[in-house]
Amino acid sequence: MRPKAPYPTTFDKVRITREDSETACIEYLRPGVSSTLFVLGPKLKQMTDHEVFHRFNEGLKASRLYRKAHPYVAKEVPKGKQQLHRQYHRGPFELQGDVLRCIIGVKNDGEVVFEIDNKELNASEFSSLFHAHAGWGLRVCVVPADELSREPRIEVLAPKGTRR
Repeated sequence: MRPKAPYPTTFDKVRITREDSETACIEYLRPGVSSTLFVLGPKLKQMTDHEVFHRFNEGLKASRLYRKAHPYVAKEVPKGKQQLHRQYHRGPFELQGDVLRCIIGVKNDGEVVFEIDNKELNASEFSSLFHAHAGWGLRVCVVPADELSREPRIEVLAPKGTRR
C-alpha cells in the first residue's frame, strides 16, 4: 500500500531530524505517512525544530490553497499531433500532454503493446512514460478504438450487494 501524503498537523505528531546542514527529515509518528526531506539550505543551521516544522506546515497549507484556487486542468494534445517526444534521439519517450490516446495490442507471443503515434511500446516502455508523474494518480478509461478522441460517458457502478 502506498504511504499517505504529508498533511498539515501539529508539532507533537512529527519527528524532525537533521540529515545534513541544509536538509531536515520530517517524519510523521503515525504509521503509513510518507516522510519528507525538507531542503532549507544554509539557513537551516540557525532554525529551531519548531521553526522548521512551522515553515513545512505553512508550505503544505499554501499548496492546498493554491490547488483550490487553481483547479487542475488536464492538457490534451490535438488529434493528429505527436503525443510523445524524446529529449535526445535515443532517449526515453516523454508525454507532451496529460491525456494519452493509444491502441492496446497483443503480439503473437502474447506480449501486450501500446500503439501511440504509430510507435509500438512494450509494457516497460509504456510505464516509463509516467516516471515524471510519480505520486500523481492515473485514471484509465478503456474505449473502442474509433472513440479515442471523444470524452466517454461514464456510469458509476453500484457497489456489489446493493440494488439500483
